[in-house]
Amino acid sequence: MGHKDQVRAATIGANIDFLIKRTGISLIGLASATNISVNHFRTIKNGQASITNRTALKIANFFQIDIEVLFSSDPIVLAKMDNVDSFLQNNKNNIQFFEGRKGETSTPYVVKQVRFETSFFTDGREIHEIKKFIKDNYGKDVTSKQLSQVMNRMVLGDQLVRELKPGSSKNYLYKQK
Repeated sequence: MGHKDQVRAATIGANIDFLIKRTGISLIGLASATNISVNHFRTIKNGQASITNRTALKIANFFQIDIEVLFSSDPIVLAKMDNVDSFLQNNKNNIQFFEGRKGETSTPYVVKQVRFETSFFTDGREIHEIKKFIKDNYGKDVTSKQLSQVMNRMVLGDQLVRELKPGSSKNYLYKQK
């Protein structure tokens, strides 16, 4: 890639990065919305690939901007966001499509949701009970090891209390402070 092409690729990459940040749509979501591979989008966003007019047109059409805007170093203004809003609405449950929601699938996030949204931890709970509750109510299958690590961090962080289960020498109950 010559110097001129490198500058052009960097400009397009910066514009793609801006559009992702502005709309909150992840690279995976944008790839799905435009039918462009995630890997190709990643190289474009990183300024490592040239972009064809056809690819640029797909991106421009999705964001409802003129194709020239992608190639320009001028600030991008998104006047219309009908396509973006429609995509957001139609895919709101697909967490991987959104930048700000990626962490929502993590075990710590789900445990914190259980803690704040329910009274589940009012009574002491064993790991297997917590695991089943998360699976049944949040649809997330976590391992006992993952869950134990998260629970122990929450105990160390003074968010929960851990006590030995009565009559047991190795099973713990976790409950709200």
